[in-house]
Formats: sequence, C-alpha cells, structure tokens
Amino acid sequence: IVQPKIIKHELGSEFSQKDGLIDMMNKVDDSGRLNVMHQNVILGSKFLEEYSMLPVKVLNVFKGRRSFNRAAFLYKFLSNSRYKINIKIGSLLTTEKIRGFVGEESLIFQHSIESYIRSYGILEEAGTIHIHNCFDFISQAASKNAFVRFFGKNYYSDKKVQDAIQEYLNFNGSGIKSSLNIFEYISHYKNSRKMKKQFEYLQSYLKREVESRNQNQGSKKNAIDKDFIDLIRKHINSIFDQDYRLIVPSLLSFTRTYTLIVAQKLLNTLVDISVMPKIFRLLAEEQNKIIKKFGKSITLEALDSMEYLDAVIRESFRLSCPANGLHRQIQSVYVLSNGVTLKNETNTSFNLFTHLRNEHKFGKSAQEFNPETPISKGIKLKNNPKDEPIWGIGVNKCPFSEYASVQSKMIIAIIIRRYYIFSNTDGVDPVHPGYNHITTIMPNNTGIYLKRHNIQLYDPKIARFF
Repeated sequence: IVQPKIIKHELGSEFSQKDGLIDMMNKVDDSGRLNVMHQNVILGSKFLEEYSMLPVKVLNVFKGRRSFNRAAFLYKFLSNSRYKINIKIGSLLTTEKIRGFVGEESLIFQHSIESYIRSYGILEEAGTIHIHNCFDFISQAASKNAFVRFFGKNYYSDKKVQDAIQEYLNFNGSGIKSSLNIFEYISHYKNSRKMKKQFEYLQSYLKREVESRNQNQGSKKNAIDKDFIDLIRKHINSIFDQDYRLIVPSLLSFTRTYTLIVAQKLLNTLVDISVMPKIFRLLAEEQNKIIKKFGKSITLEALDSMEYLDAVIRESFRLSCPANGLHRQIQSVYVLSNGVTLKNETNTSFNLFTHLRNEHKFGKSAQEFNPETPISKGIKLKNNPKDEPIWGIGVNKCPFSEYASVQSKMIIAIIIRRYYIFSNTDGVDPVHPGYNHITTIMPNNTGIYLKRHNIQLYDPKIARFF
C-alpha cells in the first residue's frame, strides 16, 4: 500500500504568488497529507478529472463537508436530504429572479459601504481614507444585504428575528464531545438548547411571512420577487412540502457562508486592484462609459456590460482559490491513478490554488494577473469551465454562482464609482503583499486606501486624472 506523503507547511506562514506550495505538491505527486491536518489528503491537478467524476458512493460530498465542519452547530440540523434544500433554492435563482433583487441591493450596498467608511475609515492627509481590514469592510455590507434578502424587510422590525440570526452568527458550537471537558460540554449543551428555541422562532416567523404574502399577493405569476421568501412561497408546497424545519437551516447557512465567502473573495479583489493602478484606470474608464450609457443606477443590463470588471474579478478569484477546499470523504478503499491508496472514511480536498496556477496546463503566464485572458477565451465570471473551475467541480457547481457574480460586480462597481483605490501613501511602487492561510486564501495585508474622486474625469481622451 502506497501512503500519501506529507506536505510541510506552517499555518500562518507567508507564501507569494510564485509559491513554494506548487513545488510541494509536485514533490508529493499531487497527493499528500498536510502536516498540520494529518487527517486530510490534498489532491492536485493530476486528479481533477477523477475528483470531478467519481460517484458519491466513492467520494461523498455531504460527509466530507460535515466532517470538515463537524464543529459547526448548524450541521446538527442538516441531514443529507436537508442539505439538498440549498441546491433547490439555488436552482430557483434564475436571471429574471436576480433582476428583481438588483435595484434594492445596490441601494443597500451603497448605504452600507458609505456607513462603514464613515464609521471605521481612518482619515489621513489630503482626504485619503485608510481601510485597515477589507474583510470587515465587505462582510458588513454583505451581511446587511443578506439579512434582508434571506429573511425579508420585516427583519428590521422583528427584534426576535434579529437576535436569533445574530445568536447563530455569533455562536461557536466548537469541539467534538470527546474533546470537551465537562464545563465546556455543559456550556455547549446550554447554548445548543438556546439555539434550538431560536430555530423554532425563525420557523414560525418564516411561516407567517409566507402565509401573509400569499394572502396579499395570491398566486400572481408575474409578481416580481424581492427576496428569498418570495421565491420560497411560490414553491412552498411543490418543492418544500411546507417543511420550515428544512428551510430555516438553509437560510441561516446562506447568511453565514454568503457573507464570509463574498468578503474573502472581494477582499482579494480590492487588494489586487489597489496594487495595479493601470488596471484601476481601465476599470474607472469602463464605469464612466457605462454611466453615460445606462445612467447612474446599477441595473442588470449595466452589470452585464461591465466586461473588464467581470474579467478582473474572475482573475482575482482564480488566483485566490483555496489550497484546501472541495471537501469529500472516501466511502471505500480507493487507489488513485498514481498508486496512492486512500482508506475508507479518508477526508480529501482539492488544491485549486496550485491547479489554477499550473503552468503546464495553462501556460507560462498562469501565475500572472491578466484580465485579457478570460476576455480572449470568452469566459465570464459566472462560468465554470471543467478545467478552470472557480465555482466547484463536476455536478457540485455552486448553484448561486450567477447571483454571486452579479453581487460581486455590483459591490466593486459601487466602490470604483466613488473612490480611487490604492495600496500605500508612501510613493513606493505597489507590490502584492502575498498570501497566507490554506483553506481561506487571504492577502498578508488586508488594508487599502481610498480617495473620493469624480468618475467622469476617467476618460481615454484625458491623459491624467489627478
């Protein structure tokens, strides 16, 4: 039996864009155990096709996610069948449904972004504003939108709903029972019971919302959906069997994962833009052009026309994909094509970080940030080519990829329209700070500088804009 080799890496250590992690994966023949996570086997480019096509009886997605997130309280409420409700809700998010969200969401994002800058931005010389932590910056805007989008506008007027959601977001049901001491276990048990009551209240709230809207709107087929509750109420019998116990955990998981993932992804995008002034100028010119054509309001048509922004965000997402993601669990002894044996119940993950930088597959410029590449290939942010996946692999593509793409472009467009984005005030040439972490790829420096500007001055005919 050939055992996976050890991939040596220190948690929190820095790695650059041209990273030693690629060499490490090559040394273990694209299949190794991370020294800080011995229970997990990380696979690389050689096994993308296998990883994408193996049936669930060999590679189980739900068990892999549950094992990786076993400390997360929510998983106590999600069985395999219940987890599928996420996919069902995602399948309802058609382009036309998203169109109904865009107008209100753009206003929420604009207000949240400005509110954060006023409250937490550090005003420095000549009107420069320092944002120390872009993760917090984006997560605040994303969470405020999530609360309204997933739980409706009555979230604002129902303190119990606000408390229940916040309780869940703050709750850390950490620790496996065997590893908890008696005091930690008692605390964990009490918190779990408290959260169960919160779940029950959210179920009753959601039921009231659905029934109220059905009374007021009936079965109007052409009614514009403004939030997820509108989506759910139209299918409460046909898809969801009126089982609110299924729906509430899904909405809560959306709230958490949506906020965290959007913040992590767009944090990288903002840092990338901040160190590339030429790219920022092209982005600003594009926004100026789009405003002249569509007006200042951000519509789905305007977002669809943001070709260069689409490509910039896609490149940023590509270069910041996780080195330890797409979790699965082996359900029987399986021998990889390189002879390495994976035992039953082995937890596995895929290294998209090194795969998407693989120069043998994607050419010598694979590690470079080049928005012209996806444009020339005709690949949009929402697309998920099987050899260049950024939204999951195989049949497990993220069902919210189009929605996430729209929101990502909206958030960055709002910031670009109002602020010049840069990385330092020292006058030195900007350089990307490099990355750390394994599962969640984040730059070593999460701060940027902003300065309010007039987007109309960014015109290809104007040589300078300062």
